[in-house]
Amino acid sequence: MSSKNKGKDYELETKERYEELLRQDGVTETVEHSKKLMDSSAKKPAQVDVYWEFERAGILYRTAIECKDYKRPVSVDKIRAFASVLSDHKLNGIFVARNGFQSGAKEYAEAEGIELVELRKPKAEDLKGRIFNIHLRVEMWLPKLLHVNVEVHSSERSRYPEGKVQGRTYRGDDGVYDTKRNLIKSFNDMISALPRPPEDKNPNEELKHGFPFEGGYIKAGQDEFHRIERIQFRYSWRV
Repeated sequence: MSSKNKGKDYELETKERYEELLRQDGVTETVEHSKKLMDSSAKKPAQVDVYWEFERAGILYRTAIECKDYKRPVSVDKIRAFASVLSDHKLNGIFVARNGFQSGAKEYAEAEGIELVELRKPKAEDLKGRIFNIHLRVEMWLPKLLHVNVEVHSSERSRYPEGKVQGRTYRGDDGVYDTKRNLIKSFNDMISALPRPPEDKNPNEELKHGFPFEGGYIKAGQDEFHRIERIQFRYSWRV
């Protein structure tokens, strides 16, 4: 690949990166590549590698970027020439280079208010002292339901002589209701609240846990509710 093509690719890469940064800041105006500037007040026309402008609250913001895909740090002469274009066309300036800037270039850019940016792949020294790899170990605890026992209130014993509801299945989004038929707690909520076993216990061992519901009701039909006292779960865990 020719050095000219490499330079153009670097300009387009810079354009894409700044387009994304501007979008994150809420700027949606077009970012242009190889923009020709023909300001009537300027001494002469100019061409910049990357350019954008937008207006906010009646103020026009114009920014130009110069890109250099050099193998060596950029010299002060390049910064000085770019500063002349910025001054002539009244632009904010950013100078992007792959391999940094000489010390004199940094000093001149700071004095002229030009932002200097290195756009390249990270080097080993860039990552020194930083977190490079993060290793995570994730455990998923899933309850395995063995039995759900719905214990009815004493006032319902004529319907349920054994004191519990038998032979009925329930949806996870169904559950226990109050006297106004508002859902208090769904079966999904109860399952999510089931406690894990102590650390010294085998998670596959059977556990029991109950949820008391004073004044709670459970659906027995389309418009029929029966009063309950407690819902007892037998379960184990899958890890």
